[in-house]
Amino acid sequence: MKNPLPHRPLVELRLPREVRAGDELQAEIRLKAKRPVRVASVFFTLRGQERSGPATYPFLRLQAELLTPEVLPSGETRLRCRATIPADAPPRYEGSPHYQVEYLADIHVDVPWWPDRRVSYVVPVRPRDEPLPDEEPYHFSTRPAGPLPGKMHLEGIVDRRVLLPGGTISGRVALSNIAAIRYRELTLDLIGEETMHGLRREGKRYSLRLPLPTADGDPIDFRMRVPDVAPTFQGHHGRLDWKLVLTAVGRGGEMRVPIPVRIAVPGENAEARQLATALPSIGNRRVAELWERIGAAERFRLEDDALVSEEGAVTMRLGRAHRGREGVFLEATLHYPSLGMGLDGGLRTGFQRVLALGEPGEGFFREHYVAGRDDDQAREFGDALFAAWAPPHRVDDLHDEALTLSRAGGTEDPPAITETLRLLRRLAARLEALRQDLPLPRAFADAGEAWEALAEELEGGALARGPMEIAGRLDGVPVALRTEWSDEGPTHRLEARPAHALEPTFVASRVAELDAGDTKLSAEARTLARALLERTAEEGEVRTLEVEA
Repeated sequence: MKNPLPHRPLVELRLPREVRAGDELQAEIRLKAKRPVRVASVFFTLRGQERSGPATYPFLRLQAELLTPEVLPSGETRLRCRATIPADAPPRYEGSPHYQVEYLADIHVDVPWWPDRRVSYVVPVRPRDEPLPDEEPYHFSTRPAGPLPGKMHLEGIVDRRVLLPGGTISGRVALSNIAAIRYRELTLDLIGEETMHGLRREGKRYSLRLPLPTADGDPIDFRMRVPDVAPTFQGHHGRLDWKLVLTAVGRGGEMRVPIPVRIAVPGENAEARQLATALPSIGNRRVAELWERIGAAERFRLEDDALVSEEGAVTMRLGRAHRGREGVFLEATLHYPSLGMGLDGGLRTGFQRVLALGEPGEGFFREHYVAGRDDDQAREFGDALFAAWAPPHRVDDLHDEALTLSRAGGTEDPPAITETLRLLRRLAARLEALRQDLPLPRAFADAGEAWEALAEELEGGALARGPMEIAGRLDGVPVALRTEWSDEGPTHRLEARPAHALEPTFVASRVAELDAGDTKLSAEARTLARALLERTAEEGEVRTLEVEA
């Protein structure tokens, strides 16, 4: 055929993955023709418009003619264009039918005497970056002067009011008059509000249900992730705003506290803003002052609603814990360097009874148990630590690095708080003393003196009696003798860590091969290995030696 029929070329548009207001949009249009075809023109149009229901309100129209009358060759033809999006343009927003913002790229290929090719593409326009302000925590209260008797009252604090999509907001909230109001629900909502021509409607809502406090003024901490949502913006005919709403429901109705917030696009300093701002205390200030006064008398300091102190390497902390229907407890924790005994201790309840811990003992062991890798060693340690133990305190958890104990109630009782602080001080002092002279494991009951003697032969040598490990220096080289525990019994591992790498840098060798001229070991490594073996020959047979840099 001399004059083939016209046809509509296929159209493909290439855009950046993300376009921000104020940026230059660079677009590439690809026309694909099956055979040569005459076109009258090719137009590219960028449109921005706001929508409300079926009505549209254009605010942007940029158009460029990319091709004048011409014959497109067979195959692919590429055309390029650029357009600058206004800096104050609103971002693309897919909200409710009440309010939306959209950007469209239209391509019109005019084919003479033939149906034209018209296609539209969505353009993902985001708002421009903006610097984020430094913020102080924001306080709110339904009655700053304090609660009225028998009336709902809510107070709290949030660490920020300028939020980032994908970031977090943290805070605390406290309720008053709990006995009278009987609160049954406490929720935090992040709500988008869409406004079009002065008419405001709720858009998207994200909710977080908070636990209920058990005592007046007790703070409830919360942390909410901000979804990946559209930021706050002002359009030409509408706008999007965000707010946090705390809602408490109880006898007599509900109470809502709105907190205006702004969601911003991350800027250069967004990463630094991810650090959480330290939140001051809220709730019953009288309780905080009471704790601070009692703590000072016992050499404790108030930090983040808890009393903290140190005794040697032991850190003591006393705070308050809400345990649902059980009520509020004084809860204390002691943290210390690892004892290395595989300790496991706590109350003799349900699960432990099933494991057949044996008959309850006297004193502390009437309601508690202490087990470990070596039960005799663990029991001897427990006897020494918990001598003269008496209720109402109880040990909830015990392991190699921490001890947690609690006491029901007493959070506003000065004698109870003082008694607990003094108990912590006594336990910390005993732990410090016991760490230096732990009971030996049963398998090493007759070898303690030999291990102590070996430790004394090393420079700076020390024996850790819990895990049975020795560390020190031999001729200036850091060495260690470690006990590895398994169901088959203890075995020993001898380690040397020279300051400079040996040749070869890693060797695993059987001891029997040392005198057989093992070619894997250099003379330097073989000399060091023999020296180590001579010092430990009396402690048992060494089968494998590892030397590594």
